Order: sequence, then structure tokens, then C-alpha cells
Amino acid sequence: MLQSYGVNVQAAFLVQQALEIFVQWQPDVLLNGISSSKEDGYALIHQVRTLTGERGKVVPAIALTGTVTEDMYQHALLAGFSLCFAKPVVIDDFVAVLGILAIANNPHLR
Repeated sequence: MLQSYGVNVQAAFLVQQALEIFVQWQPDVLLNGISSSKEDGYALIHQVRTLTGERGKVVPAIALTGTVTEDMYQHALLAGFSLCFAKPVVIDDFVAVLGILAIANNPHLR
């Protein structure tokens, strides 16, 4: 769905694969499912936030999950996410949020 809005997307299903894509591709925003049967999405955000250099520390990250409670939202923020969304998302609003985060974080997009 995001691609139909002109968003460039790279997908990964494992933390190591996602980290490799992140380092090579350097996205403007990271979307990360935090509930997974294989690996916890918190593992990826922890690795991204501890990357050497500024890139991993400054890229906005959105946690996606089936349900968002206040505790889960706070935990996601403390883990290093910028926002936490429950799925399914309202795609128009979600793309607008992605755009705002990407533009705010990347002076080349302004």
C-alpha cells in the first residue's frame, strides 16, 4: 500500500536482515513490527539505536503492533521508537505521518 503513495519500501522478516538493509539503504523512516513470532521488534530498534555514528540514533522509527495500550506505547518510546501505531492503520493519515517524519529528519527533502 505504501508504494502506491510513492513511498520507497524495503522489507525484512528477520532482525539481522532488517539491520543490513537499514545500514545499506539508510531510510528516512523505519517501520518495525514489535510483535513477531520469530524475533521481537525491540531487538532491531535497540541495535539501530546503538549503531556507531549518528545515522542509527536519529532516524525516526515507528512501532507497529496489533494493539496499543498506554504501557506498550510508553515502552516503545523508552525503547527508542518515535511513535507506536496499532494495525490496521488509516493509510492516508499514516502516509502523512511518514512524510512529516521524513521531512523533519532529512533536510534534503525540505
